[in-house]
Amino acid sequence: MLAFLGVLIVIVAALGLVGAAVFSRFWEQNNRPKELAIQVGEQRYNLGYYSHRATMFLDSIGGRGSQFAQPSLLLPQVSANIIEEGVALQYAADEGVTATPDEVDASIRNKISVAISTPSPAAGASGTDAGQAVASVLAQQKTFESIYRGQLEQSGLNDQEYRSMTLAQLLISKLKDKFKAAVPAAAESIHYEQILVRDPSSADDIVRRLNSGEDFAVIARQLSLDTSTRDKGGDVGWVARGGLDPASEALLFSLPPGAIQKSTSAQGTFVYKIIEKANSRPLEDTMKQRVADQSYTNWLQSKLQSVPVRNELDLTSGNVDKIKWVAGKVFG
Repeated sequence: MLAFLGVLIVIVAALGLVGAAVFSRFWEQNNRPKELAIQVGEQRYNLGYYSHRATMFLDSIGGRGSQFAQPSLLLPQVSANIIEEGVALQYAADEGVTATPDEVDASIRNKISVAISTPSPAAGASGTDAGQAVASVLAQQKTFESIYRGQLEQSGLNDQEYRSMTLAQLLISKLKDKFKAAVPAAAESIHYEQILVRDPSSADDIVRRLNSGEDFAVIARQLSLDTSTRDKGGDVGWVARGGLDPASEALLFSLPPGAIQKSTSAQGTFVYKIIEKANSRPLEDTMKQRVADQSYTNWLQSKLQSVPVRNELDLTSGNVDKIKWVAGKVFG
């Protein structure tokens, strides 16, 4: 009897383990994808959506063979993209920027490279010609619908999710166009040099050497970590007001020509030297684009300071189990 009870207990325990495993698999397949990944104000994105967007992004940068094909690099960019889209969906209208359903449709057609036009039968065209035109349009429409269904299946997104993503990206593009159109033909500008080092003490040493008469360009070529200006002796060139982040702009435009100043940032510590200033200077196309890009970035950052953002996929403060689940889905 005791032996029988022992066997029964073993069987029940085994069934319990099997049941737990089955339940765990069911949860991972059906409930985990519905859990929150990111929330931006009222916009909520679940883990299923996030994992599909991460896979789409990975495919767009070359797949698993890409140098960025690792969670530590991929997930922060995907999170940033989704958060930016969430902001655009909620706040673009405040800037007078909207998009119609027809514009979303057109954007989707453009994305999947299917150009469909609806020709109007010419005045006086025969019934046969008009019928052929309509038949051609219907055939094109069926082709588009077929490709679009394939695009949805490949992306893992449903129609509503894909259209919402497309709408957000369209709004972002329109916002950037608006900020670019607002850039003036000329603006207050500054010409300066910079050296980037790792810490304030290194910057202090450079400032002492410069004040002793050493050449800025020589030191920049020797010590600067800024690869974009190091080979040019630290020369940044002319930058218009509006083309820098607000903190750097406030500092640099407050300095007189000849001034040497250090400033610590997330990148390290900069040593700046002001070469010359102009109250109004014509802007080249590249500088207009830079000012427009910075205007959009400032707008986005201002919204992110006021809207609550919850990012469960943040690599430093997010949910470890959710991060592992997404990484498993994307990278296998």
